[in-house]
Amino acid sequence: MSAALPVAGGLGLWARRPAMDPRLLWATLSLIGILLFGALIIWWVDRWRKRSLESDDSSGDQLAHFRELYDQGSLSAEEFERIRGLLGKRLREELDVSAAPPPENASPRPEGSNVPPSTNRPPETPDSNNPPGKLP
Repeated sequence: MSAALPVAGGLGLWARRPAMDPRLLWATLSLIGILLFGALIIWWVDRWRKRSLESDDSSGDQLAHFRELYDQGSLSAEEFERIRGLLGKRLREELDVSAAPPPENASPRPEGSNVPPSTNRPPETPDSNNPPGKLP
């Protein structure tokens, strides 16, 4: 019987303790708040990382944009060729494609004609209203 008394006495200590100890309540609420705050920070960083990755245009999109600028006359042929060379390398890296040799049946282009053919660009004529070097 003496073994049962300490157990009963131990239960008596738990029975005297209030069910909602304010210290335990504040500790629990603090822990929940810290965990929620940490989850919020992780969510925000993940969202920021994904948004920064999505905003980068692919090399193909950039090349199409520069092609439009070239067709509008905003870029010179030399500038476009330089940009096309750089973006072409990046595009091949993105697609994991090696530089393919030109087909054998293709007609060779004349020496010094690095300008891509453009059929929808009107011939440039001097305009008396716009001095040379200025865009309309």
